[in-house]
Amino acid sequence: MEQLGNGIPKIVNKYGREAISVDGFIIQTTLKFDTKFNDDINDGNLELENETNLKTRNKIIAEIKRNPSGTMNELANVIGISAAGIRWQLENLKSMGIIRRIGSKKNGHWEIIK
Repeated sequence: MEQLGNGIPKIVNKYGREAISVDGFIIQTTLKFDTKFNDDINDGNLELENETNLKTRNKIIAEIKRNPSGTMNELANVIGISAAGIRWQLENLKSMGIIRRIGSKKNGHWEIIK
C-alpha cells in the first residue's frame, strides 16, 4: 500500500509547486493541460479507449468464445497478462454488459451477451 501523502510530491515534481495550494486542512490541485486536448474532447475527436485495453478485451472475448468454462488463471496464461489484469478486464466487460458469468466460479461458465 502506498504511504499516505505520496502523491503530492509526485504532482509537485511533475507540474511544479504552483499546481498545489494549501488552505488550512484543504489541499487543492490544479493541473493545466493543452487546450487542443480540451477541444478534441469537446469535439469528440479524441479516442479515449486505450488501444492496448481494447486488444486485450478482444482477446479475452475470443478466448471465452473458444473456452467458456476457462478459469481466470487459464485466461491469464493464454492472454499473457496477470490474473489481476484478467479480473479487472472481466469486471469491465461485465459492467459494459458484454459478458456475464453463469453459475459458480468453480463450475460456471462465461456467456457473451453482445
